Amino acid sequence: MQSAFVIVMYARFTTLWAAMALMCPVAPNNPPANGIFSTGLIPGGYRTGMVTRIGMRQPCIDTEGGSGKYSHTEEREAPMEALLPLAEKIGARLKQRNETIGIAESSTGGLLSAALLSIGGASVYFRGGGVIYTAYARKAFLEIPNPLPAPIERASTEPYALLLADTIRARLDATWGLGETGATGPTGNRYGDKAGHSCIAVTGPGFSKVITVETGSPDRIANMRAFSVKALELLSQALG
Repeated sequence: MQSAFVIVMYARFTTLWAAMALMCPVAPNNPPANGIFSTGLIPGGYRTGMVTRIGMRQPCIDTEGGSGKYSHTEEREAPMEALLPLAEKIGARLKQRNETIGIAESSTGGLLSAALLSIGGASVYFRGGGVIYTAYARKAFLEIPNPLPAPIERASTEPYALLLADTIRARLDATWGLGETGATGPTGNRYGDKAGHSCIAVTGPGFSKVITVETGSPDRIANMRAFSVKALELLSQALG
């Protein structure tokens, strides 16, 4: 009986594996010119014939991307990949300086907080963060009134990004504050800013800087990643 049970279970496992192989075949030694394969093992990824993405189930072979290039789909679904090296550098610097950070982000959708929290020991430097996506969130989490205090006229501006950075820094009693506000796409916002527009501010001891990013792209996911990269680069610059 035991042998029969083992045989049945082995048969079921083999059938399941075969079905998975049909859906996502392993890359051959010479992959086709129009196919993209990833057979390497990376942290958070898998070693299969499937395109490698971080932190999610891997899809089958991409047959749309050109040879030697990642597909548009792959880039869209791996926004954290470009952020992790920056987050590691920032985390190490904050630990070294014994400093802390608070995040008030909007169009990056939590990517900034997620990137900084992906580093081991983040509780040492990460005081907290919030996705301040609406006036409701702004009032509830930051106690910023609506209408906004003069002379700030609206969101998605450099003065508003500075207000977010200063407010989150003060409320969390953090060394540094980072504020981000913008329009990810695929369309612009109600203020007239086009998709791909973001204002990012970092404030801290003897440092206050705000930048505006314009990608010119309607790609929502790509813009979220681009904004996040620029925000972390600005924070890294502030930390020296």
